[in-house]
Amino acid sequence: MTNLATQANRSKRGWATTMHVLLALIFAVAGIAELLGIEALVATFDTLGFGQWLRWVTAVLEILDAGLILLPGSVLLAALLMIGISVGVTISQLHFIGNSPVPPLVLMILSCTAAWLSRLSDEPRS
Repeated sequence: MTNLATQANRSKRGWATTMHVLLALIFAVAGIAELLGIEALVATFDTLGFGQWLRWVTAVLEILDAGLILLPGSVLLAALLMIGISVGVTISQLHFIGNSPVPPLVLMILSCTAAWLSRLSDEPRS
């Protein structure tokens, strides 16, 4: 029976690692695009009315977050930061920009799942 439990834990860890890499790629690409000043993103942050400093801060947080989620000891912190960023983007989409909130909500669900799966790192490895 322990062999099945070990196999299940390895499978969960594999899915968690895949999710971490996917989230890291998404947040890194988004942060780099914001740092590069892609016109659509600059216009989006102009629409928010806070100035471009928010674009720079968001970009740095997203890139930092992309690195943090790949470090085993900081997965929970990274996932919580990703959830916070996703909440902010969802609110912005709904109240200021008028775009669909589905993409940030999907990222929020993935980030919540990553936070939940981060508990696997606390379990002893077999």
